[in-house]
Amino acid sequence: VAAVPEEVLEISMDGQLENASFYGASLVFESKIAVRLYYTADTMDGLTVTVGDETVTSKQKENGLYYVEIAQINPHDLDEQVTVNITDANGNTLTVSYGPMNYIVRMNNKETTSANMKVLLKAMYNYHLAAVAKVQG
Repeated sequence: VAAVPEEVLEISMDGQLENASFYGASLVFESKIAVRLYYTADTMDGLTVTVGDETVTSKQKENGLYYVEIAQINPHDLDEQVTVNITDANGNTLTVSYGPMNYIVRMNNKETTSANMKVLLKAMYNYHLAAVAKVQG
């Protein structure tokens, strides 16, 4: 059983918007894994959010906090970065690249993460390694 690595590809952010900024991320555990990227915005009016070539609808969590969810991530792709672009009406863009492994490593390294959560993170990492080995044949 492999330990969760100490480091992983860094979160990448490029660009800047006057009325929106990256806030954080989380993982959603269901039949497949999803990444939620959170951002703050004064309003969604005039903002377009894309994942790859697809325009997506943001969901509002609470006042000024929005998120997009990238669902159906396969276990062998947990080390892949997902790129989200938030573009305003003037064409200015904030680009954030984040992957499930960013979350796994970050949470595993936090002192405040519970022992049970660390067991889950280690299991997810090893599930990823097994899935990669199976895909590679």
